[in-house]
Amino acid sequence: MLCYEALVMKPRLHYRAFGIRLAIVLATAVATVGVVPAVAGDGEFSETLHELDLLHLQDRHDEVHAGVDRALSRGGALGRGGLSEREQAELYMRRARAIVAEVELSYYSDEMPGDEARRLLSEAEEHAERAIELNPELADSYFWKGAAMGTRGVIRGVLRALFMAGSIRDLGEAALERNPDHTESHFLLAQLYDELPGRPLSFGNDARAVSLARRAHDLHEAERLDWEIEMRYDSVEVGVAERLWSRNWSERRRERRHDGIREDYADATDALERSYTYEGSLELKPISDRDEARQILSNVIERLEAVEAAGELSRRQRTDLEAAREHAEDWGM
Repeated sequence: MLCYEALVMKPRLHYRAFGIRLAIVLATAVATVGVVPAVAGDGEFSETLHELDLLHLQDRHDEVHAGVDRALSRGGALGRGGLSEREQAELYMRRARAIVAEVELSYYSDEMPGDEARRLLSEAEEHAERAIELNPELADSYFWKGAAMGTRGVIRGVLRALFMAGSIRDLGEAALERNPDHTESHFLLAQLYDELPGRPLSFGNDARAVSLARRAHDLHEAERLDWEIEMRYDSVEVGVAERLWSRNWSERRRERRHDGIREDYADATDALERSYTYEGSLELKPISDRDEARQILSNVIERLEAVEAAGELSRRQRTDLEAAREHAEDWGM
């Protein structure tokens, strides 16, 4: 078994084995930041969703569950004969999200045993699947089902996560088919394409991983500007640095390969193909991948250490800073 793991798993300098975990850090931080999806016809219900999203951003997950329960029980009192399937889907998706977020925070800080984490993640998958059944067009539900599945696989073991990878990819792509600008799914797919071995063992692809990570970063920056969000979720930038470090193209190889990626981007016929070749739409610095990765990481550490010095570091920012410092040590910075 150990020999097989060594064969199929790509050699990594990553600080976590099979790094889906960082995708969950991003997703927990970024999902529906400050924005409530439009739910037609009921201002009261939209306000409920907004309150649930604010609680999520504050990691008050028990209160999210209580709010979902209240909304479901009050469905008949909203004046239209109960909640629509679309509205119920929004609630079940948020319940799944809350479970994954709490497991991510508690399990990786050794506050939750593995068997409890797996049980809760199975529940999250069921809630996400229920949301998909109620509204097949809600992109978030596909993402959170994939996030729950991937985290559960990692907790059960590397090989289990590897065998789940195809299903997780399909869920991420399903989310992007419904919302091509879904930041979290870009980040999740970037993780998968980076961490997995390439053909014939699996579908890992370093170039796709970097394009997806850059797309996730640019989408998040656009969201921050459009929604006037003050907080930057640094795991997005760390993710770009990780993907670049893993790809490890020299300056000369970057320049040579970028021409081909530009052509692939220009020839892309749908949004998913454009995401897979997104780097072809960008101008790259005339440096190597790892030099760019170090620059990105230095910026993240400098920014977070300034927040730390001011005594204002959040729980998530502390996690991101610890990860960035660990990378800096591994990368000889």
